[in-house]
Amino acid sequence: MRTSDRGHAGHRGMTRTERAVQNNSIAAGLLGALLVLAPTLALADDAADPNGPEAPATILAGQIRQQGHPCDKSLSASRDPTLSTAHQPVWILVCSNATYQISVRADQAASVEVIGGGQ
Repeated sequence: MRTSDRGHAGHRGMTRTERAVQNNSIAAGLLGALLVLAPTLALADDAADPNGPEAPATILAGQIRQQGHPCDKSLSASRDPTLSTAHQPVWILVCSNATYQISVRADQAASVEVIGGGQ
């Protein structure tokens, strides 16, 4: 086997066809996760109409309530650009009873942290 055919350690012993199938499987999984989350993320990230029927605060409040966190009344939500990454947006949700930092993850429950009292 030539050096250029060996690939890196994670592909040792795999043929080019096997590597291509593995890479296609990973790509398909990522695409599937994106397709599942795209509608929710698109609605949550829509800043054009923050008071619309599916405003980010409404969507995020519903998500954390499903996970057992109280949000009596959602007041506002803003994406935190310093903590967000391309693949993991972080939001600050202000409810009447608490303020939350929410990390949205593909195919997983959101990570929710109480960072303050309500307003």
